[in-house]
Parts: sequence; C-alpha cells; structure tokens
Amino acid sequence: MKKVLMVSLMILLMVSLLLSCTSKPAATPVPTAPPAPKAPAPTEPPKESVWDKTVKAAREEGMITLYASWIRKDAEKTITEVMNQKYGIKVEWVMGRGAQNNEKVRMEFQTGNHVSDLIAGGHTVGVVQMQRDFAASIPPLPAERNAQWRVDPWIFDKEQRRFLVLEIYPGGIFLNTELVKPEDEPKSWYDILDPKWKGKMVMDDPRVSGPASLWFVSAVKEDALGQDFMRKLATQDMLLLRRAYREIVDHVAKGSKHLCPAGPTVSAVEAVRAGAPMKLVVPKEGTGSIGNGINLLKNAPHPNAAAVLLNWLLTEEGQTKLSQGQGSPALLKTVPQDWVFEATRLDQGPPLWIPTRADLEDQRATYALAKTIFGQD
Repeated sequence: MKKVLMVSLMILLMVSLLLSCTSKPAATPVPTAPPAPKAPAPTEPPKESVWDKTVKAAREEGMITLYASWIRKDAEKTITEVMNQKYGIKVEWVMGRGAQNNEKVRMEFQTGNHVSDLIAGGHTVGVVQMQRDFAASIPPLPAERNAQWRVDPWIFDKEQRRFLVLEIYPGGIFLNTELVKPEDEPKSWYDILDPKWKGKMVMDDPRVSGPASLWFVSAVKEDALGQDFMRKLATQDMLLLRRAYREIVDHVAKGSKHLCPAGPTVSAVEAVRAGAPMKLVVPKEGTGSIGNGINLLKNAPHPNAAAVLLNWLLTEEGQTKLSQGQGSPALLKTVPQDWVFEATRLDQGPPLWIPTRADLEDQRATYALAKTIFGQD
C-alpha cells in the first residue's frame, strides 16, 4: 500500500515539473498608439456686450439734439467733432437760457412732440426737470468703473441718477487789484462787513436764480455764515444786479466798484484772462459753488446716442477736453488742473459749499428768505 502511495506522489511531481517546463512565457505587452488628437471645436464669435449694442444702436440713430445754456464755444466744437469722428453721431445744438430751455422741454411734453434728447443747464434746470418728472434715469456707464472723483457727479441724485453734474466752479470775492491794496484784500467773508466797503460792492441778486442765490442758500446756514452775517451784509449798500453777469464784472474791472462777493465766476475768469485788473479771493471759511450738469429726457428720440455722449463726457478724454474747453476744473481726479484758473481748482484750500438737492428743490423758500434780508424787489 505504502509503495503504491509513494509511486502516485512521484508521478504527480513529475507531471507538475513537465507542465512548468513546457508553459509559454508571458507575452510582452504591445505598446498602444496614443489617441488621435480631437479636432478643435469650431470657435464662436465673442458675444456683444450690452454696451457694444448701445454703441451700435447709437450709430444707427446717428444724431443727438441737445438744449444747452452753459456749454462754451470751445467745448461745443470739441464735443461736436469727437461725436462725429468717433461714432458718426451728429450733435444738434440749441443754445438758450436755462428758463427758455425749460419752457421748450415743457411744451414738448405737453404736445407729445419730443425733439430734445438732453438738456444741459445749471443746478436749477436739473432740479426743474426732476420735479416735473421729465428727466429719465441714466443707466450705469462704462466710464464710471473704478473712476475716482474730486466731486461726485451724482451728488444731487445718487439714487435715481437723473442729473449728471459735469462742472463745479468754486466762487469767492472778486476785487479790482488797482483799487484794493494787497494788505486790504479780504481774507474772510466777515472782512467785507467792514464799513470801508460800504457802497463799494456790486453783487448778483440773491433773490432770484443765479450764482449769488446758490451761494446764499449754502452760506445762510448757521454752520456756514448764518442769517446774522447776511443781515449785516445787506446794510453795506451794495448794487444788486439781476442776471447781468458781464455788467457785474465790468463794474469791478473798470473800477466803478471795488469788490464783488459771490459773483459770476465764469465771466470774471474770462475777464482776468483777457487782462482785466482783477483777482479772485477765496475766503478762509469756505466758498460757494456754481454747478452745471445734464439731464437725459424721457421719450428721448435718440437715447442710445445720448448715452454714448454721456459716457464719453465721463471718460478721461472727455473730462480733459471738457475742462480745457470750459476752463473749469475736471471732476475726475486723474485729469490735471494745470490750465485751470488757480483759485478755482478743486481739492485745495477752503471747504467747498455745495447746495443740497433739498436746498434746490425749495428755492422759493430761499428767494423768500433773501427778500426778507435784502428787501423786496
């Protein structure tokens, strides 16, 4: 039995040895070819942005009608050329006083015959358009991205964006340098209350719309000069003239008056640059300001072209050319002020008093207060 078992084991061992010797070696793996590169997907043209579509529509509209009261000839010419050359947009200008342009817009809304796209005017014009609900909200503009401002262009209507401020002119006291000695120049608003200036001053009438009323509405506040100051100023026997800006400047330039507080800055600066013996003094307490801006009107016939112009006016190029054409300080900080009359530059010197929207909306109260102080018409 044992012999049989041993023989069986030996046979199994031999069979396993034979099988191991005759087994085939493992096949070497054949390298596979790399996958063929995929054919590139067809490229799609970049999508038009909302602003690209606005510019395209503006070109198709081809024109803008703009009612304006404060744009000077140099700025008007530049704006016209840029809009035509860059965008193929023709600008139709209708120049007139603020009150006249307000009336034109009122008639257009009354008749439903809308002609104007934009109306450029002072603070008063802008507020009138908002009060009458004629002003449209201006959509966010590309030029506003990352812009830093000396004065916020939406200062009067930040929430609804219906009045875009484009120009802020600081005011002060203009004087005749041949009649007023350097040591006598006013350093403070209170200096002009000195009896020596009685009968020697001319002033824009603060009882009606104008630069003096804009100064008055801010300066009459108790945290500025206050009503007591105004009452004392009213006793100085000043010559008050209404909307006669060149005449006011001539009184000082030609020497019939020594001083002009809160005068028409734009006209005075023009006279100084033309050689008039005048100087602007900015009192240490602060100074009023003259502001100009623009409304986009509801039912504007060319809203896209209007938006393109508004955007350009906020770009560095637009701010530079507007500042140079107007001679006023640019609101955008990256634009220098080298060419601006030194005393009217922003970001320097005494604080700037800017009327609030509430001040401007209640102008009847302002005029009424001025009448109680400076007398009835």
